[in-house]
Amino acid sequence: MKRRTTHFKGYSLIEVIIAVALLSLLSLTATSILMVSLQAEKRNAAISAVDREANFALYQISQAVRNATVINTPSTSATSSTLSLQVAGSASPVIFALSGNTLTENTGSGASQLTTGDVKVTQFSVSNLSVSGTDGSFRVVLTLSAANPAGTSYQNFSRTYYATVTLR
Repeated sequence: MKRRTTHFKGYSLIEVIIAVALLSLLSLTATSILMVSLQAEKRNAAISAVDREANFALYQISQAVRNATVINTPSTSATSSTLSLQVAGSASPVIFALSGNTLTENTGSGASQLTTGDVKVTQFSVSNLSVSGTDGSFRVVLTLSAANPAGTSYQNFSRTYYATVTLR
C-alpha cells in the first residue's frame, strides 16, 4: 500500500499580502474609533466643567441675593457688570465682579474666585428688575467658555446661563 504524503510549502505571496492588508485595515479602523472616542471624552469634560462652574457661581450669587437687605449696584432698571449687595450683619458689602476671565466674590473678609481655570467667564451682567414697592429682583446673565489652551475644535464650548433671583 502506497502512502500519500502532502507537503505544506507555506503561504503564497498573494495570501501574505491579503493578510497584511486586512490587518492594516483593522488597525486603522480601531485607531479611528479610539481617536473619536477620546475627542468625545474631552468634549464631554469641557461641557461638564462649564456646567459645574456655572451652577456653583449662580448658586453662590442666588444665596447672597436672597440673604441681602439692600441692593447697592445695579440701581433700579439698570444693568451692570458688578453686583453689590448689603447683607444683614455685615458692615461691608458683598460684591460680585469679573477679574479678567474669572468671576469673584468680594466680602469684608477678602475675595474668593467663583470660577476656576477650567473655564473663562466671557460675560457677566446683572439687571435690576425691581419695581418700587416690591422686593428686589435680579436677572443674572453668565456666559462661560471651556478653557482650551490647545485650541482644538472639539473642546470649543460656550454656554450662556440665565437666572432670576429675588430678595427675601
